[in-house]
Amino acid sequence: MQHEDPIALALEVDTNSSSAPEPDVSDDEKNVRENLYALIETAKEAVDDLSRIAQSSQDTDAYSSLASLLRTAGGLNKNLLDVGNYAAYRTTRIQKPSVTNQTLVLTTTELQKLLESKKD
Repeated sequence: MQHEDPIALALEVDTNSSSAPEPDVSDDEKNVRENLYALIETAKEAVDDLSRIAQSSQDTDAYSSLASLLRTAGGLNKNLLDVGNYAAYRTTRIQKPSVTNQTLVLTTTELQKLLESKKD
């Protein structure tokens, strides 16, 4: 059973970090965004076409298909937002220090203040 180190948590130190570099995914993000934009445009056209079909036929299956397509189109928009949010997170996050075999010298009072400040 692994226990979390409260001192490492208070200092925001990642005790399980690896030294492997993070891959550059900006090209992948660009491709994903372009693909999602293309799919969203296709979905818009399909919604227009299917809504005309459903309206003219008044068929429940056509309306069911339209509802399914609208859910899918909404999911595409959510995926596009997720890609944008991930890109923003990835570019703005602060790297936490990686500490290996480091000695921290604090008084008990300083340690208590540090731990208390992290609880709030």
